[in-house]
Amino acid sequence: MRNVLAVVPKGSQEIVASIIRTIFAQPDAEHIQKRFAEVTTMLGRSHPKVAAMLTDVVGVFPNPAALLRLSGSVLIEQHDEWEAGEPRYFSEASMLELTTMNNPIEAINEAVMLPELAAA
Repeated sequence: MRNVLAVVPKGSQEIVASIIRTIFAQPDAEHIQKRFAEVTTMLGRSHPKVAAMLTDVVGVFPNPAALLRLSGSVLIEQHDEWEAGEPRYFSEASMLELTTMNNPIEAINEAVMLPELAAA
C-alpha cells in the first residue's frame, strides 16, 4: 500500500487507499476477484500505474504451493527465534493442555508423573 500511495498525488491518496481496501473487505474469493477486477478497471482510468502495481502483486503467488512455501518459511524463522530466545511464549501448563487434547491418556500419565519429577 505504501508503494502504491507513493505514486499517487497527495490529494488522491485517501480515496485510492479506500478503494483498494474494499478488495480486502469481501467475504470470499469469488467476491474478491470480482471486486479486484472492478477496482483495477476503475483505477486504470485515473491512475494506470496503480492498476499495474496491483496486478503485479496478484502475480506474486501464482499457486497455493507458492503461498505454502512462503508461510512455511515465515514459520521456520519464527521457530528459530523462539528456540534461540530466552523468553517463553507458552507456559509448560498450556503446552500440557495441548498434549492432553491430542493424546489424553499419555498426557494424563505425564501430568501425574510431573510432581514426582519436581520432587526428585
